[in-house]
Amino acid sequence: MFSDPLISIWRNAWRERAYAAINLVGLALGFACCLVLGMFVFRELTFDRHFANHERIYRVAWDFTTGGRTYELATLPRAVMPLLAFDHPEVEDFVRFTDASLQNGLRLRHGDRVLNWRRTYFSDASVFRVLSHRILAGDPATALSAASTVAISATMARAYFGGADPLGQYLRTDAGENWKVTLVFDDLPPNTHVRYDALFAAKTALLRDADNVTALRKQLHGYEAITFVLMRPGFDPADWPRVNADFMRRYLQDMSGPPDSKQRLWLQPLAHIHYGAALGGDLPTGNPTYLYGCLAVALLILAVAAINYTNLAGARALRRARSVAIRKILGAPRHRLLLECLGEAVLYALGACALALAITEVAIRFTPIAELLGGQVQFDLSAEPALLGVAMAAAGVVGLIAGLWPAIYLSSWMPVAAFASRSGGAASGTRLREVLVLLQFVMAVGVVAAALVMNSQMQYVASMPLGFQRENQVLVTIRGLDNFARIPALAQTLKQNPQVLAVAQADNPPGHFGNEVVAGTNEKGESFSMKFATVAIDAEFVPTLGLVMVAGKNLDAQQRAGGARLVNEAFVRQIGWGDDVIGQSFMQDRIVGVVRDFHFRSLRDPIEPLMLDTISDDPQRVPEARRPFVQRTLIIRISGRDFDGTIRHISNAMRQFDPASPFEYSLLDEGMRSLYETERRMLALIAIFAALCIFIAALGLFGLASFATERRAREIAIRKVMGASAGQVVWLVARRVLALIGVGGLIAVAATWLLMDEWLAGFAYRVGVNPLLLALSILLAGGVALGTVALQSLRAARADPADTLRYD
Repeated sequence: MFSDPLISIWRNAWRERAYAAINLVGLALGFACCLVLGMFVFRELTFDRHFANHERIYRVAWDFTTGGRTYELATLPRAVMPLLAFDHPEVEDFVRFTDASLQNGLRLRHGDRVLNWRRTYFSDASVFRVLSHRILAGDPATALSAASTVAISATMARAYFGGADPLGQYLRTDAGENWKVTLVFDDLPPNTHVRYDALFAAKTALLRDADNVTALRKQLHGYEAITFVLMRPGFDPADWPRVNADFMRRYLQDMSGPPDSKQRLWLQPLAHIHYGAALGGDLPTGNPTYLYGCLAVALLILAVAAINYTNLAGARALRRARSVAIRKILGAPRHRLLLECLGEAVLYALGACALALAITEVAIRFTPIAELLGGQVQFDLSAEPALLGVAMAAAGVVGLIAGLWPAIYLSSWMPVAAFASRSGGAASGTRLREVLVLLQFVMAVGVVAAALVMNSQMQYVASMPLGFQRENQVLVTIRGLDNFARIPALAQTLKQNPQVLAVAQADNPPGHFGNEVVAGTNEKGESFSMKFATVAIDAEFVPTLGLVMVAGKNLDAQQRAGGARLVNEAFVRQIGWGDDVIGQSFMQDRIVGVVRDFHFRSLRDPIEPLMLDTISDDPQRVPEARRPFVQRTLIIRISGRDFDGTIRHISNAMRQFDPASPFEYSLLDEGMRSLYETERRMLALIAIFAALCIFIAALGLFGLASFATERRAREIAIRKVMGASAGQVVWLVARRVLALIGVGGLIAVAATWLLMDEWLAGFAYRVGVNPLLLALSILLAGGVALGTVALQSLRAARADPADTLRYD
């Protein structure tokens, strides 16, 4: 029953091999792009949904309003949840994560193996009850119930123990503490908001919960944690305001604060955290704009590929019109012809989908596509067999849509019309094909224009002066408070190399400054609050980074116990001191100088108020248990000459300074560039897919040009006989296409202008949308189109007219 249509489809494909290849390759590339980007979007939209009971899991966020400003935080004091759970049975369980990695990671040792880890937390033993994990070894019910125990990921287990059994082994910290491995869990998927390689039992003296309500209440201003709560089945989030109000009344109502200050606990559904509001103290969150951008690019490329098929199938219909007319005369019903054409389109789409699966496998394994997508694409049909079904079903739908117009067009021909002309019928359908070509290049030009504008912004970001010297700055981490007193001697050793120009200290480098909020009442009795960035520095910080003092003086190199502070101009403007700033008292310290504003965060944000505090080595300011883990960044300004030799000198000095630690360094300019890692990855992706979009459009254009030159072969031959040159023949075929691209380009750049202006609004410092870049995108698309059409039409232009007209 089905053999005759299949044989007919196969014969047509074999007879028109070039068209078949163009259709298959175009559709396959479109499906592959859509598959890769679709998997990325799916992973992003399913953040944290792999946890069982994720519908009942929430993160508890904290905000407070004072001085007319609201501050939202992703962390809250560790004592909050024990108190809240004690009074409210709606809470089934909870888990808290307190960062153990600090700014530059936590160093762990096993034997001679010393590694640095940036994703480590202190956690409650309930973590494996609240958040489901795939356990590889150990008992999750008891893993973190005892002090000095740790649960580690499969990655950490392999790094330290290879194929040996990790259970019962020990990892040692810089403080000499031994942590017993009691559980190994499988690595969390990339689409997990809070990922970790080690969970330490939160049984330390600093984090242990008090054993009664009165003592817990005193811990409400203690260490903070990211907190997840598992609510009981049937819990209605609309009931949470009552829970919050009850907690505030019981435990925080009588605590001191400005008269108008308000506090609130609120819930974020686990699956909505990654693309929710960015909160203070949170981990990096996703940008919905990039997600929608990827989805739009995927659909655009697939649309371009589908339009190719529709256009080429419509063009081929003219060549097959007489065959269809004969079948109609012999009694073939229209619905059978319609189904045969649709079946052909679906078969092409399914074949292209199979080829796309192979292309996707190759692309993810052997190209940087997966890396550019942040590791969010894992292509494994054996692990996700449903993906094959979804891909094939989608291909079938695309095939039906792409083949619908050619099927209706071809099956509707009247036999008389089919035999009326040499070409097989009238040139109807031309207008629709031109509209489709126009639509194709609107999409292609739009993607190219977006890539050019994004590249312009990133070039601007890379070259814009930040107000400090970021080049030739080497960053080295000093670990342990006991080492801080020896830093001046280390600096002198480093400076023995003439390529080392200066050495400064800071608790964090630019790009990673902390935040602080001060609230109170001003001299007029009005509520006042101010949020500002803060960093502790030594006196060498200002000259090492090339900061400019605009008032007062730098910090005193001899004063290492605080008492003096610097601020930036934005700080002075916001607090309203005017010119009378030097000598003002703030937080019990004196303002001694003002530095010119500089960009210590990314250019997405305007320059914030900044306070530079005097760095302190006083051990009394740090609890004894934390002293081995305190970190400081050494900023070493070098000349840039003999870079490798200078790094060897720094390495030798650091080995003498701290022989037990491996030498690690980074560059400040690279760290500042990393603030735009998401944008750079997105730019690279759009550039790749823009090129593919143009290539797919050019494939279809090549097929259409081939068809056009074939239909106009006699006209071209006659024009050649009459003296037309090859260039005139090419222009004859190409001018209509170039006109369509011009119109499509204008539509595309108008839409791109609006979309890119919205994207650029996310940067406080940005370039405008340059009309020349939009014009360039049209020229690029036009150049590709002209080259594609010229390649095909030149062959007809160079053919001998006698061969074409011989059998007329």
